[in-house]
Amino acid sequence: IVILASSVGAKEVSERNGGVGFATNMDDKNSFEESLFKKAIKRHFKPEFINRIDSIIYFNKLNDDNLKKIIKLQIDVTNNKLKKIGYSLDRDIYETLTEEVLKNISDKKEYGARPILREIEKLLENKITDLLIEKNIKKGYSFKYHKENNCEYYRQYTHIRTATSEKNHCHSIIHPI
Repeated sequence: IVILASSVGAKEVSERNGGVGFATNMDDKNSFEESLFKKAIKRHFKPEFINRIDSIIYFNKLNDDNLKKIIKLQIDVTNNKLKKIGYSLDRDIYETLTEEVLKNISDKKEYGARPILREIEKLLENKITDLLIEKNIKKGYSFKYHKENNCEYYRQYTHIRTATSEKNHCHSIIHPI
């Protein structure tokens, strides 16, 4: 089994805003989008290649609910990595960080889920990794995320740390909860 993924036709569908003015329901809209994708595939690939494909599955553009689910799944992945080495993320990090990631990728939604991975890495993984490398944080601690006045704060139970971010000149502070 070979699975291929392509964005052929995605730009055309996106430019047409996913449908026509007279589409009355989702089935009409999906049929229209599928026909645009089929035409783009025929323009882009040779018939000999298309003939060897058993099935083509068309995916809808991700909406905010889909993106939120993906963000939460990626936070779970990070949390599971932390649990394997003896740390965890506080439960309320999910809501706060989900909204922050969604806001940060609002102009990149056409790229699907990839910007989510980059934001989670930037906002969560890199910062916690820096803390774990720079400080001797004992196993068993749980990290919290806060943002005030465009400053990000990661909190953990016993260590105090101040670091200046060059990007926005704010201080990230780790302190007892």
